[in-house]
Amino acid sequence: MSDEGRVSRRGLFGLGLSRIRDRFDEEIPEALAAQARRAGGRSAEPVWAAWDVAPPEGSERFTRAAAEGLVDACGVKEGERVLDWGCGQGEVALAAARSGARVTAVDFAAGPLERALHLAEDEKLEIEWLEQDGLDLSLGNSWFDRSLSGFGVIWSHDVPAAAREMFRVTRSGGTVGFTTWTNLGFYGGFLRLARNNELMPKGPSPSAWARDERLRQDIEPYAAQMKASARSLELELDGHEALWDLVAQSAAPVARRLAQLPGEDRAAVEGEVRALAQDETEDSGTVTAHYLEVVADVPAV
Repeated sequence: MSDEGRVSRRGLFGLGLSRIRDRFDEEIPEALAAQARRAGGRSAEPVWAAWDVAPPEGSERFTRAAAEGLVDACGVKEGERVLDWGCGQGEVALAAARSGARVTAVDFAAGPLERALHLAEDEKLEIEWLEQDGLDLSLGNSWFDRSLSGFGVIWSHDVPAAAREMFRVTRSGGTVGFTTWTNLGFYGGFLRLARNNELMPKGPSPSAWARDERLRQDIEPYAAQMKASARSLELELDGHEALWDLVAQSAAPVARRLAQLPGEDRAAVEGEVRALAQDETEDSGTVTAHYLEVVADVPAV
């Protein structure tokens, strides 16, 4: 797209921000805000903004069911204020908007936000899109009825701080919900493969919350109650090339590192992915990804 035809990112993703600021009329839970902001830095590695590759066509089928399930599990209702933290291409935001909720979607990277905006326009859904650091949201405390994240918050540079920020902006008696990968199935195996080949950014794995200990440590202190449900996604693949496209572009840090590898090293990683898929699919042509759906109730004051 030419510069003349490109929409200003700040102009596009700052829509409505002054309106929200004008309605900061609720008490700020300072402890949560201070803990989140002490993390410093940005909520994700800079690569999320620097590496903007559109995912393979049809890949949204892989996570759309999870987004719809999360919105349903969190009890999103018409007219409620809903946050989609780390929205990416907006699967959760779109699902919540379809239910009639008033949705604000936030992400660190402008490219996915722009694609999400076009998807919302195609469905004639009204969603507020904001390009912001998820560890320092310019949003009202206790402002949202539900704060959700579909495989987004788990990629944060400081996952516990990101979780605290989600609780900060959620009202008393509201809900915080998110999905997180586990170490099972094809995608869990791919995450291990990516880490072993140094394709992942430093920090906790995106499957860290799949362990009960981490959930109790990072989420339970802020929740009245919490429920974690095991779920799975299945994707029928149209051959090995479709599989490779899916994993090679599944996350910006992985995509960027793969692109930087010498040809023979990249081929070796691709061979490992194919072998993993062979073990997981058993010639069925369908890969299964296992994840947790976590729903936490904010204490009612």
